[in-house]
Amino acid sequence: MTAYLEGIKGEYAGKRIHLGYNQTILGRGSASQVHLKAANISREHAVIYYTNGVYAVQDCNSRLGTFVNGKSVTSAQLRSGDVITIGASTFRFVQVEQPVPVASQRQVQPVQKNNNVGVIFLIAIVVIAAVWGISTQMNKSEQRQVVESNAPEENEWKIVAQEPTATVDPSYGAVAEAPQEFLPTYPVPAGQPIYYDGWSMMVSNEIDSGGKKWGITVVIQNLEDNQRIFRFVNAGVTAHDNLGNSFPPANLEILTDCEAYYHTVKNLEVQSGEMVWIRGYVGGYDRCDMNKGLHAFLGPIPIEADQMIIHFEDFGPFTGVDVVIEL
Repeated sequence: MTAYLEGIKGEYAGKRIHLGYNQTILGRGSASQVHLKAANISREHAVIYYTNGVYAVQDCNSRLGTFVNGKSVTSAQLRSGDVITIGASTFRFVQVEQPVPVASQRQVQPVQKNNNVGVIFLIAIVVIAAVWGISTQMNKSEQRQVVESNAPEENEWKIVAQEPTATVDPSYGAVAEAPQEFLPTYPVPAGQPIYYDGWSMMVSNEIDSGGKKWGITVVIQNLEDNQRIFRFVNAGVTAHDNLGNSFPPANLEILTDCEAYYHTVKNLEVQSGEMVWIRGYVGGYDRCDMNKGLHAFLGPIPIEADQMIIHFEDFGPFTGVDVVIEL
């Protein structure tokens, strides 16, 4: 049996981390076998271990928590295909059963009594081969190493200047089957879609900046088979970095008519399957009086900051959601 973590999002995207029968620590500390650099990751965040024939993950009293298939866990048995989320990093646990070595399946055929020396010699060869094969498999399993796959790096989501018309966009992460819907209580990495109440939402992993203000782009898609209204309030979208700095809405200082629209509910009509870009600071889209406009934030962003945390309130059904943009 062999097992490994497959990086989906974050620092290990496109890489495999082979797991042995000893424990594997994931965290920011130097003792971690899977080293995660983000400042909000604990030094020993979580550990994956092998016991009683199964793999399990255990949270090490971390600040952000450890999530399996979107649910916060203290400890949980892992099954092949389970998705583990730690901060902005996401992994898929894969477990593969290995075939029994051919040497151990061999059987000694009966021979004539007058050929005892040959029988003993044949048995000795089979036993040595079987022992050597089992020993080799165990040694390989106990060696934990990170192997980079030949898969290309995942394309980062880019802000597009023109309004998209397609309802299926591979860069958005469209899926062939109905996604699992849940409202996450943990920070979600930018670029990862969230599915809830028949909607999907994704925040661009790039920040559009210039001058004294900067903005984000949020993509909304209607997953139902009828037209619906997506309601949101500009004031419900706030931002702060991992150093504790908050960023006020720039539009209230730059555009005097934005105050009236800052707390006004916007009703955005979205057709079935349609994807809508709600933008801030991109070529006029940050005007508060536009249904697809989101206010910009007043900068500058400190060089020392590693992450920007965007908090959503009064934003359709995605109330209470935090999205992390890596800087």
